[in-house]
Amino acid sequence: MYKNKIIEWLVFYSAALLIFVAVFIFSTYITFDKFDAINLTELLTSKQLFLHFSITILVIVVFLYWRRHGFSLKELHLAKMEIEQERSQAKNTLAAMSDAVIVVNNQGLVQFLNPSTEVLIDYKNEDASGRHLNEILILFKDNQEEKLNSYDFLSDFLFQDKALNLKLNTADSKVIVAVKVSQLAYSNPAEGSNPADGSNPAKGSGLVIVLRDVSTEHQLTDKLTYQVNHDSLTGLYNRVAFEHQLEIMLGYTQINKNIHCALYLDLDRFKLVNDTGGHAAGDKLLTVISGLLAAQLREHDFLARLGGDEFGILLWNMSYDTSVDVAQRILASVQEFRFEWEGKGFDIGVSIGLAMIDTDMKSLQDIMLAIDLACLQAKDSGRNTIFVYEKDNLSLNRQKEEMNWLPKINKALKTDQFVLYFQSIEPTTKQSCLPRLREILVRMLDQDGNILSPALFIPPAERYGVMKKIDCWVIKHTIEHLSRHKDNGFRGRYTINLSGQSLTDPSLPDYVESLFLKYDLLPDNLCFEITETAAIDNLNVAKAFVERMHTIGCGILLDDFGSGFSSFAYLKALPFDYIKIDGQFVNNITDDAIDETMVRMIHEIAQVMKVQTIAEYVEDEQTLRHLGNIGIDYVQGFLIAKPVPLE
Repeated sequence: MYKNKIIEWLVFYSAALLIFVAVFIFSTYITFDKFDAINLTELLTSKQLFLHFSITILVIVVFLYWRRHGFSLKELHLAKMEIEQERSQAKNTLAAMSDAVIVVNNQGLVQFLNPSTEVLIDYKNEDASGRHLNEILILFKDNQEEKLNSYDFLSDFLFQDKALNLKLNTADSKVIVAVKVSQLAYSNPAEGSNPADGSNPAKGSGLVIVLRDVSTEHQLTDKLTYQVNHDSLTGLYNRVAFEHQLEIMLGYTQINKNIHCALYLDLDRFKLVNDTGGHAAGDKLLTVISGLLAAQLREHDFLARLGGDEFGILLWNMSYDTSVDVAQRILASVQEFRFEWEGKGFDIGVSIGLAMIDTDMKSLQDIMLAIDLACLQAKDSGRNTIFVYEKDNLSLNRQKEEMNWLPKINKALKTDQFVLYFQSIEPTTKQSCLPRLREILVRMLDQDGNILSPALFIPPAERYGVMKKIDCWVIKHTIEHLSRHKDNGFRGRYTINLSGQSLTDPSLPDYVESLFLKYDLLPDNLCFEITETAAIDNLNVAKAFVERMHTIGCGILLDDFGSGFSSFAYLKALPFDYIKIDGQFVNNITDDAIDETMVRMIHEIAQVMKVQTIAEYVEDEQTLRHLGNIGIDYVQGFLIAKPVPLE
C-alpha cells in the first residue's frame, strides 16, 4: 500500500514540475519574440519573473483542486447511486415479503407499508403515510378488550429477541398476529432528535414492525389442546384433564384444609344398548347421559368422561351431606331416564362411588383408588346405587373385590369358562389383494353360562395382576383353533391383544414359540396387538418384544395410534407391521378437517415406513368411502362386521 502511495506522489510532483516548466516557457515565448539565453537572463532579472511564477502557481492550484475534488465528487455520486440502489432493493424486498412490514419514524409516524400490510390492516401505503401508528394499527393483548397504545407498547418491546402474540383489530374481525420489532437505525441523540417535537432519541430513526398472521396456527393449536384434554364424543373433559384437576384440588386441600368430593360413575346396562344397537346407539346414549349429569352440577363443578361408560365428577368445597345429595339427584335422574333407539326402549342405571377429599388423602392414586373401589362396591351391591368410601374399609373393600373377582377369573381359567370371539378386519377396497385379518376378542361366562363383557373382568384382572394369565389362555386357544383348521380354515391372519403385563413379561416370547412348535403351526398366522399407551410406558421393553416376535415370525400391530403427542417420535424405533388409527380421529373424519388431516398424515407416514394402516370404528358408508379415498389399507367396525364366536 505504501509503495503505491509513493508512486502516486512521484507521478503527481513530476506532473506539477512539467506544468511549471511548460507554463514558464509559454509565458517567456509570449513576452519575447525569440527565446535565447539573453532573453532568459533578462527574464530572470526582470519584474516579469513574478508574473510567470504567479501564473504557474495558479495553474498548479487549479490542478491540485481538480485532482482532489474532481475524484471526490465522482466517488460521492457513485456512493449516492449505490445507496439509492440498495434502498430500491430493500423496498422491493419488503414489498415481496409475505409478512406485513410497517416502518415508522421516531415520532411514531408511518413511513412505509408493504403490500402484505395493506391487505392485513386494510390501509393503502399512500393513505397511511404520515399518520400516527396508533391510528392504523389497533392491537389488543390476548383475552383483554382494552386496546393498546401500539407505538409505546411496541417501542417497549424493542430489542426483545422473541415474537409477541397479540390480537389485531381488522375491518372484518380480530386476528392473532406474531409481532417482531427492531430499530430502523441508530443516531446520536444529540443530533437530529428533538424531544419537544415528540421524537424519542432512544428509538433511533424509527421502528420496523413485522406482523405475521398466526390465527390458523392458533386455531390448530387450540384444537389439538382441546383434543388432548377433552373426550371427542361427548365434549366433556377426559381422564387426563380429570386427574390434573384432581391434583389441583388435592393441593388446595392440603393448603387450605378445604373439603371436596369426587364421584366415580359407571353406567349399568350400557353393554346391552351397545350390543343391540351398535356403536351408534352407545355413542348416542353417552352423549345424552353427559347432558343429564351436567344438568345436576354447578357451573364450576368438573365433569369428565373417564373412558367407555365411566364418568368422573369433582365437587369443589362441598360437605359430605351435600355431596351425597348431589349423588342421589344424579342417581334419580339416570333412573328416570329411558333411552329410545330404533323403536326399542332401554332403562339405564348408574353405579356411583363417592369419596371425600380431605387432608387424609395424600396422593392422586389414593383418591382414584378410593372412588374406583367405591364404584365397584356399588356394582357388587346390586348396581344402580351409591357407595361411600371410608378409609377404615379400604382393606375390607380390597379383600371383597379380590374375593368377588379373583376366584371367578381363576375358576374361568381352570375350567375354560372363557370363550373366543373375532371381528373381521377387511381391506378397504374389494379389489385389494391384501390378506384378510381377524381380531380375537375374549368373553367370560358366568355360572349360568351368560356372556360377561370384558369391561367387567378385565379391569380387576389388570388391577390384581392376572391379565397375563388371560392373555396366555387366549394365545393358547387361538393357536389350537388354527391348528385344527389349518387345512381348511381361514387363510388370513389373526390378531391377539396383549396387555401391558404380558408385554413386560420376558418369558412370553418363549411361551409363544413353544406353542408354534407343539402345534406345528407357521408363526406368520398370528399378529400381536399392543396399545400405544403400553408401548410408551415400556418403550425399551416393547422394542425388545417386537424384535423377538419378528424373529419368531409373528406380526406386530400398534393399537390406538395417535392418542398421544409422542406417537411419531417413537414410531421409527418400533418396527410395526400395522398401525390401527385411534377411533377418535375416524369417528368424525367426514365432518372435521383436522381429524381428516390427522388420518391422512398418519397414513402417509405409514406408507413411507411401509406399514399398513387400519381404521377402526367404521360405522357408515360415507366414512368408508372417505377412508378409501385417503388410501387406508384396512377398515374395522360394525359396518364391516360385528363380533361373532370363533367356534
